[in-house]
Amino acid sequence: MVETQSEQSLDSILSVIGQSLDSFKQAVDKLNSVHDNSLDEEQDFPNLIKELLAKTSLKFPEGVSLLSLKNSSLLSYVNNLLLIVLLNLQRMKTNELENKLRINAIENTIVQRVTIERGVKSLENRLSYQVDKLVGAYLRMENEERSSVSKLDGNVNNKNGKIKDKGDSDEESEAEDDEDEDALAYRPDASSFATKASAAVKSASTSEQQKNATSTQEKYRPPKIAAMAPPSVTHDGEKGSKPTSRFGKLQSMEEYLKSSSDAPLVEDSIGATIVANGRGGVKTSKDKQKEEEIKRYEEENFTRLPTVLSKHEKKLKRKQQMDSFGGEDFGIFNNSGKDIDSSSSRKKKPMSSWDRAKKRRL
Repeated sequence: MVETQSEQSLDSILSVIGQSLDSFKQAVDKLNSVHDNSLDEEQDFPNLIKELLAKTSLKFPEGVSLLSLKNSSLLSYVNNLLLIVLLNLQRMKTNELENKLRINAIENTIVQRVTIERGVKSLENRLSYQVDKLVGAYLRMENEERSSVSKLDGNVNNKNGKIKDKGDSDEESEAEDDEDEDALAYRPDASSFATKASAAVKSASTSEQQKNATSTQEKYRPPKIAAMAPPSVTHDGEKGSKPTSRFGKLQSMEEYLKSSSDAPLVEDSIGATIVANGRGGVKTSKDKQKEEEIKRYEEENFTRLPTVLSKHEKKLKRKQQMDSFGGEDFGIFNNSGKDIDSSSSRKKKPMSSWDRAKKRRL
């Protein structure tokens, strides 16, 4: 029973696919016939394209139409997909291996898909602005032609109406002339403007003299300045960086404000900020900020920054480690008198090459 039902469902699917293929074939044949007829006969292009073709003395526009390319590639893509489906059904029945026709159909589907997505869509996106402008210009030109034709028709109708209503228009023109005369009765007097201008010049000169005379007698009033926030300075942690303004923040002042403020602060554990067993002092906020920046950089980039030390610094560090014991420095007992002599003796001045030459002669 199960096998018979599966065979019936497969037969029904195949019959539906066959009917769709027949209808698709008829549609393709019809499109081909229409295309062939359009190539033989003159195509019905818009008036704008016909005028351009007449100017360039060409029968058809040059190049490939984007719309025809899109339609043909889409039809080819659908055709190849249906062919792949049919070949897969055939393989299910006959249990055959790969077929050359199926491979060619798959390659054609890939080609058409790439043509649609990479070629047609990109061209549409690039040409959409220009096409919209051309279409808008064409529609604007048509609207202007229609408006000009309607204006001409309206002028002709107005002329016919004027001939009929000539007596009425004469009366209206007389009434308009009377209205114009009434309006001119209220026009401004030009002579009054000239007298006012001369009076204004005189008054300006007298007012300047009065200001100069009274400026010494008036009290000084400071200008009103809008309130503004104090400038904020951001320091970069790089070497040789300078503050953005001359109001540089002092580190001691910042530490004093932090210690005197009542706001809660995050503090390190006791003894964590002591440097070199108390001999190096305590870490400041600047040192903590630098260590946090190094830590953040190392965690983000998964690297360890090398500690750049010279040979002399490495030697001193090794010597300090050997001399320290129990948190105390016992290096004074290992000195052979060199450090004491070097600290107490007077340094010699550097000699020039001329002094060394004179010393050799002596």
